[in-house]
This record gives sequence, C-alpha cells and structure tokens, in this order.
Amino acid sequence: MAVGQTGGLPVDQVTVLQNAIHNSTPVKVMNIMPFDFGTPISSGMYGPVMETAANDTMTQLSRAPLSALGAKLGITVMIAVNDRSNEVFGLAEAQTVTSYATANANIARLSFWFVGRDNGTCAGSMQAQATCSGLAQNQWDFSHVFEAF
Repeated sequence: MAVGQTGGLPVDQVTVLQNAIHNSTPVKVMNIMPFDFGTPISSGMYGPVMETAANDTMTQLSRAPLSALGAKLGITVMIAVNDRSNEVFGLAEAQTVTSYATANANIARLSFWFVGRDNGTCAGSMQAQATCSGLAQNQWDFSHVFEAF
C-alpha cells in the first residue's frame, strides 16, 4: 500500500483493512511502499521521512479497529534514483532505514524495489532504470546493507 510522507495510510487503504477485519481475512504483515511522495525529499532526509511514514502507519495499526488485525509492518523502499531525479535513496538512507527496522519489533519485513537495480553500471544517470541504480556503487551494495535485517 502506498503511504504519504506523514499521516500513515490514506482513508481508502484503511477501508480495505477494515474490510479484511469485517470478513475475518487474516493480515499478518501490512506492507507499505514509502516512495513517490509527491513532493521532493531533500538530500539526506529520505530515511527520516520513511521512518515517520512507518511510525504513523504503525500507530494506525495499533489503534482500534485496525488493532484487531494484529498485523506487523513491512517496508518496501525504492533504492537509488527514484522516479523523480531529485529523489535519491542512497546507501546512507538504506543504512538508516535498516537500523530503524532492526531496532523495531513491530517491523516484520524490509525489502527494496528491485534487485536488478542493485549495481552501479549507469552511475550518474538521473533517471530511474530497471537495470541499474544510477549511483556509483558496487554490485549488491544495497543487498548487503539490507542483510542486517
């Protein structure tokens, strides 16, 4: 589910989860994808913004009626150059988010979009690509950071 910079899940996504409760559908992990926020994120702020989005979502999940799910949180980030050239989720942000997730018992999953981008073969490209990150990096640098989780 998409999530904004703050405030957690939008109303329509909360409605989906309420419907799951109403229909006794088990939800063990509720995964958010905190990227493409709609407004540019300043350099170095991606990690804190994602933490805020995760915290706000966990607050929503801890309150009735969503608390009936008993769901933990999953976070899927988009590594490297995002859909906007001024939005870059670098290795420092990956470390920040991994440290945050590792320290939080309510987070069950941490992943990124997608492994084919985890290389630096197109370093300097400021356009999101499926086959490379756009950053100067070694192959699998993001994967190695996320291994800690």
